[in-house]
Amino acid sequence: MGCMTNDMCRLRGEIGSSHRARETFLKDLEKGAAEMQANFAFTRTARARRMKADLMAFTTRLRKETGEQRRAVRTELAGARHAWCGAASRATVPLFERPMAVESVLRSEKRSKRKGG
Repeated sequence: MGCMTNDMCRLRGEIGSSHRARETFLKDLEKGAAEMQANFAFTRTARARRMKADLMAFTTRLRKETGEQRRAVRTELAGARHAWCGAASRATVPLFERPMAVESVLRSEKRSKRKGG
């Protein structure tokens, strides 16, 4: 009976060590999962901040470029309007948006009016 008792004691020891190994594995697994989730949250937050900054830069640049293009088209149309309609269109074109060619025409018209012509 001594042999059977030794085998049972050995088996009991193996079962105990298996339980401890399983507990250690589960604790390590939980710790690893928690670290992974924390890393995902940090990465997601960093990515969201970077994306927001990129979108803000894009929209700022887009607004600036769009404004410049609109201003250029408005100036071009004002020049065409002045070329077609003459001095009558001058009042509808703001001074700061007139093209340089229009400014020189307006100056020459003023000079000719002062001279009496």
